[in-house]
Amino acid sequence: MKNVFKRKIFSFIANLGAVLILIIGTQSCSDLLTENVVSNIGNDYINSAKGLNDAVNAAYSTNRSWYGTERGMNLSIFGTDSYTNGADGSWKFMNTYTTDFDTRNGSISELWNDFYLGINTCNAILERSAKVTGLSMLLKNNVLQRLNLFVRTIILL
Repeated sequence: MKNVFKRKIFSFIANLGAVLILIIGTQSCSDLLTENVVSNIGNDYINSAKGLNDAVNAAYSTNRSWYGTERGMNLSIFGTDSYTNGADGSWKFMNTYTTDFDTRNGSISELWNDFYLGINTCNAILERSAKVTGLSMLLKNNVLQRLNLFVRTIILL
């Protein structure tokens, strides 16, 4: 009697599972795969005068991970006379220069990754700047000097 009851329950669960698989398997996901292009900006956009200026402005965004953040303050202010250890916080090793202050530290590796993206962006802009049309040489040099002397210098410091 128990075996018959177990078989009926197993059969019911198997049939229910088959019906669910059939229902889920026949659903179409074509709507999910439809891509709506928001903008048609590509590599050629940098070749225009507006694109070059916009790309240089975008390169500044990689400095966000440094300025006005806790990790930027920890890496620039700790170890000086401006701040001393408080009662809380887990970054005291950056002030005392213990062996915990190495590249395994999240602040260091995150900054490295963000700044590497910034340097990559600057290098891409410099590489594509030769193809820019619609700018006088003076304006083009001004934009490129801004890129070289400000953005890259800040990132590399």
